Amino acid sequence: MTVTELLKRCAGPGCPAGTAAGSPLCRTCATRLGQALRRLPTLYQQCGERHLRSPAPAWERPPRAGRPGPSGPLHAGAADARHAIETVLASWAGLTAQATGAPAPRRVVADLSRFLLGRFGFLVRHPAAGDLAAEVSGLVSEAERVLRPESGRHLGACVVPGCEGHLAGGRGTERLRVICDADAAHEWNGPEVLSLVAESPAPREPAWISAAGITALWGVTRGTVYRLASEDKWRRQRRAGRTYYATEDVRNTLA
Repeated sequence: MTVTELLKRCAGPGCPAGTAAGSPLCRTCATRLGQALRRLPTLYQQCGERHLRSPAPAWERPPRAGRPGPSGPLHAGAADARHAIETVLASWAGLTAQATGAPAPRRVVADLSRFLLGRFGFLVRHPAAGDLAAEVSGLVSEAERVLRPESGRHLGACVVPGCEGHLAGGRGTERLRVICDADAAHEWNGPEVLSLVAESPAPREPAWISAAGITALWGVTRGTVYRLASEDKWRRQRRAGRTYYATEDVRNTLA
């Protein structure tokens, strides 16, 4: 091995190590890539189970002209994670099949994963192996986030009239709990707090919630938040460099 090869940095996400012989990845990143590829079918299935059974967080959209709408409530974060897993694996399976001459597998996540693992040597030697490692690592992280939604995020001012506290997400036994830092009696199950904003009889300025708060309460991805905000024209405001959305608009879309 030449000095240049010895000094070459691993292409794995955030890895400072040197590469292994014949691969853009170090041995550790190659091992992690294999482990992640093995996990993806299980994560895909688990996201599917949440997608089908979870009444909240969820979103329901009416059919659009020329496009059939969903027949039931969809867990947007789980749907996005499943679509991303299938798309990335299918793309790499197609590249691998074309380069190796192997018959392409069915577009089924378990088959795609098995196909790629069966040609793992080709993958770790490919010049874009670092891209694959980053993409697969991102798929695992996003699926895990959907299955275990964020908690501990600041969600805005308390919705109880007259209360000056602030709300934050915390884990309950089954779902996210929303807790006020000024009054322990002000506590709700996840998106239930947005219903209280809409039903409050007291006149008040629109309540606002950040994209992080929406992902924490509803389990949707940031990309889904931005897409729905644009499509449904959610009211928004900027404070200290961050964007906040009107909770009434968010609830009308996601409730």
